[in-house]
Amino acid sequence: MRNPFRFNRLAAILLAVALFGASGSLFGQESWPSSWKPMLDVNWEYMTDPSNDQNPADVDVINNPNTCSYYYATPTSMFYRMALRGNPRKNATKLTSYSWMASIDANADGVLDWTIQALGVSDVLNVIYNGSTVTTTYPTPIVTGYIATSQAGTDLYYLDFQVPFSALQTNSPVVTYNTPIRFFFHTSTSEAVDIKDATVPSTDFTSAFNQSGTTTPGGSGGAFGNIYDTRDTSPNSAAGTWYSNQTVLLNGSGWPGSGSSYYNGGVRNVRIKNAGGTVQWTGTVTTDATGSFSSASSWTIPLSASSGIYTIEVEDPKSAGTWYSYDTFTVVQLTLPEIDVQGNSASITDGDLSPSLTDHTDFGSANVSGGTVVRTFTILNTGNAALSLTGSSPYVSISGANASDFSVTAIPSNSIAASGSTTFEVTFDPSAAGTRTATISIANNDSDENPYDFAIQGTGSAYYLISGTVTSGGSPLSGATITFSHDGHTETTNASGAYSYSVPGGTTTTITPSLTGYGSWSPSTRTVNSIAADTPDQDFTASLNTYTITFEGNGNTGGT
Repeated sequence: MRNPFRFNRLAAILLAVALFGASGSLFGQESWPSSWKPMLDVNWEYMTDPSNDQNPADVDVINNPNTCSYYYATPTSMFYRMALRGNPRKNATKLTSYSWMASIDANADGVLDWTIQALGVSDVLNVIYNGSTVTTTYPTPIVTGYIATSQAGTDLYYLDFQVPFSALQTNSPVVTYNTPIRFFFHTSTSEAVDIKDATVPSTDFTSAFNQSGTTTPGGSGGAFGNIYDTRDTSPNSAAGTWYSNQTVLLNGSGWPGSGSSYYNGGVRNVRIKNAGGTVQWTGTVTTDATGSFSSASSWTIPLSASSGIYTIEVEDPKSAGTWYSYDTFTVVQLTLPEIDVQGNSASITDGDLSPSLTDHTDFGSANVSGGTVVRTFTILNTGNAALSLTGSSPYVSISGANASDFSVTAIPSNSIAASGSTTFEVTFDPSAAGTRTATISIANNDSDENPYDFAIQGTGSAYYLISGTVTSGGSPLSGATITFSHDGHTETTNASGAYSYSVPGGTTTTITPSLTGYGSWSPSTRTVNSIAADTPDQDFTASLNTYTITFEGNGNTGGT
């Protein structure tokens, strides 16, 4: 005797399927997405296909109205949607007698790896490897919730199907939530894996894949290529871990070539956000004319960056100000000191070999006969742990060809608290003329800048004395002004009529005397050429101005 309960249960199932129809399935493997992502071609344009180019209508791929293909993913399942001119559904539980497919290139080599195929005649959803090997079959896929259809308008229908990612992982290359893939949709009037109509204008699989954009199922960036940190075990995973003071490096693939209207010279704006959503860094990535990743600016993680998950975002090339998340990585904040040395309030790079007046590593000139130049340097600890100067006092060592010309004359503290600083002074006292060089080295407990060293230099200048006496009528003349042409400097003669001035070796100068009331000088000037020794006896003799006074009368002797 037939079991009435079994009959009623089956009838209820069929009734439910009929009632749910386009909107879903009673036994859906997962809930259908409420929104879909449009799939793009290799030039970041919507995938399109003209209407009425194939018959019957239920295998004619069309646009709605901008694109004909969509996708979506959860961490466990992949969803596909294609737009068709005709209704692919035969009745409440079956499709018409054709086939509809999504084909996947999982490793960007242009070769067909996986096909998800909905067969109307066999009433199954197959997962096929390499175009020929059926690895997974889902019978009665409409009833079991792996396929759904809907009507979106006049002559516009959607065919949706879903498969768990596990079904795409039985052979290599596998497809995961984070795998960059290329795919396109196609239809057939047979059950073969072939192309009658497709979302790209090609019936060849390699050509079709090369016209398809690259997307990561779980990424928010659509088909705009891929960017990820280089410590990922696979692109777009969250496996990369970076530490304070390390420089995050980026890589990528699947970007459009120069033929795209969104190429923009291959430059994409990129940024990194912390777990709280605050932007930590902005930069760019660059691809070449073929869309291959070529370079990227990089972010060095500051010690202030807290531990957590950080996100790499790229600006939408189609919509300025819209950013998509592409990848995540982990930052581990370390407790470390961080040394920075400054001169004249300018940071001096560790290992700097080019002394500069700007940061006081070039001390300028000093006379070899008693001249000195003193420079003050600041050691800052920009880290979050105490910085220790680990050498012996004075904690700053000087070495090199002319080290004895430089000395530490004010000693820094050997322990600098986080965010603290200390100073030291170095005095340059040249022992010879010319460029004098040395290297400052500071031993410390910074993990990657120990020792902190940089080159210094100064110029030893030999100065020579020009001197002489000014007289008038055989007596010393005081108060006379003596002017030196090379620098405009003036000296004034003393009570003995003497003057003197030190000038750098090699100087050429003309000496000119002057004093109000004295108009005649012998000589009028003296010139010293390329001075190389003290030059005395640069004497001058002055004569008072003389005047003739003439008296004229009218010849009267006066009187009465």
